[in-house]
Amino acid sequence: MSLAHQRAKLLIGRAPRVDRYEGTTCTVEGCSRMCRALSRYCTLHARRFYRTRNPNGRLPRRRELIPYRERARHALTRYGLDTHPAIVAAERTLEQMIARSEGLPPRFAKHWRRLCEGGATGREMLLNILSVYGLRYVGLPDTFADDAVFFACLGSRFLRTVSTGSYTTPSGNVDQVRLPGLDAEVVGRALAEKIGALAILFWQREEREHNERAAAFLSIREALEQHPL
Repeated sequence: MSLAHQRAKLLIGRAPRVDRYEGTTCTVEGCSRMCRALSRYCTLHARRFYRTRNPNGRLPRRRELIPYRERARHALTRYGLDTHPAIVAAERTLEQMIARSEGLPPRFAKHWRRLCEGGATGREMLLNILSVYGLRYVGLPDTFADDAVFFACLGSRFLRTVSTGSYTTPSGNVDQVRLPGLDAEVVGRALAEKIGALAILFWQREEREHNERAAAFLSIREALEQHPL
């Protein structure tokens, strides 16, 4: 775009945005609140949509994911999966991915640099990814309202491998910097393409190992009950 074209744009300015939702109620079924400015949702549902990509969505809390993260960590170390070539390759791929931020849109490049400079390891990033897949495929799939919420959660947990920082609210509370749901969803979808198939196979293998060991323990217990030492 020429300099003259750019200056002409300044003279013309932008056309005013028309709020076609002004005076209407929120489009979420059962909600009678008025729409927020330039949004088809009320303030409550617009906030949820911004964070989760679904006006009725909810991102699982960290404490809900911790059991699956620790279960994945246990499987990697106790079942010997940490030396599997696919696991090693996945961890190396994640480290190489965040090491290259050139050419990325600024809103993603800043997170790649933050993760890299913050010392995010392939293992920690992979565990965060596996915890989200564990919750969906092993734990409580109904936690996620739809795929968009799942991918937003996946991207969010990955990006939070290193703290996003904090800020002080007007009420004086310290809160963690929030990630836009759209950015988290984009990252989550990219991670699913790279790691998704491995994550699903990992949890299938983990469940087999878990069930086999549980069955072996029960057989020992039954034998002891029938023939006490």
